[in-house]
Amino acid sequence: MKTARCGHTATLLKDGRVLIVGGGDGQGRVFSSAELYDPKKGTFTATDQMITTRMFHTATELASGQVLIAGGRGGPAMVTNVAELYDTKTGKFSLVGLMVAARTGAAAIRLNDGRVLIVGGDTNAGGAQTFDASAELFNPKTGTFVKTGAMATGRWNPVITMLPSGLALVIGGRSGPVTPVATIEVFDAKKGRFAESGNLSEARDASTVTLLKDGRLLVAGGRVGSGALSATAEICDRTTVTCKPIGAMPEARADQTATLLADGSVLLVGGTTGGPGEPTKATASARLFLPWVLKAKP
Repeated sequence: MKTARCGHTATLLKDGRVLIVGGGDGQGRVFSSAELYDPKKGTFTATDQMITTRMFHTATELASGQVLIAGGRGGPAMVTNVAELYDTKTGKFSLVGLMVAARTGAAAIRLNDGRVLIVGGDTNAGGAQTFDASAELFNPKTGTFVKTGAMATGRWNPVITMLPSGLALVIGGRSGPVTPVATIEVFDAKKGRFAESGNLSEARDASTVTLLKDGRLLVAGGRVGSGALSATAEICDRTTVTCKPIGAMPEARADQTATLLADGSVLLVGGTTGGPGEPTKATASARLFLPWVLKAKP
């Protein structure tokens, strides 16, 4: 990448490029910069900067092709409720309505009806770290956010994907400073409610979940017990919500991004790396996960 970054987002655009937004250097500096990855050329190029510096935010492609950037942390003690839209046609960012709650480390996904579900994160309630169970919905037609039902478990840095039935699946996260979550919850948009369903084979947060072309889910990396970084990965069946380990990446990493490419491989970019007893740092490295050989390629 042009910039080594962790706590950023990566969003697959309709033209096949990947938009990489924000993040930090792992040493306290937070970015407003963004870049685009072209899988045809295998290159990264800079694009417009956000209006707000942020990391641990959410980025969700809308039906229009625009990308909703919401929440995040702009500094050591600054959690934001500011949201922006990235226009892929102009390559520019613009402000949109404020979120119901300022939150960082949340998860977001576009529902079948076009709305965006944003769940959990740290809302910094009362000026203290708060592992939140609340959720809200963004309506792209009105540009507004509204509150919806809450999860059974407050969680920071969960990941989210869709089931074939149209239900949203919320996976993992952290419920305490060093307490990763193994439980999985589903959100019913018609009822506006969450229900618990299934477990990961290993409790983890700051991991990635990617929907593969064969319908399975790839869960990779993240933080496990006592905040240790993990190189492990697992595959989950979306129908039965059961997961099993499949091996490990060449190095442990968390806060990376993972994007499904047109050929079915998964691009894992950046994040935080560091082995036992080593200081963690942001990395500019990228890996490819090849489902047909079940391993990550340098």
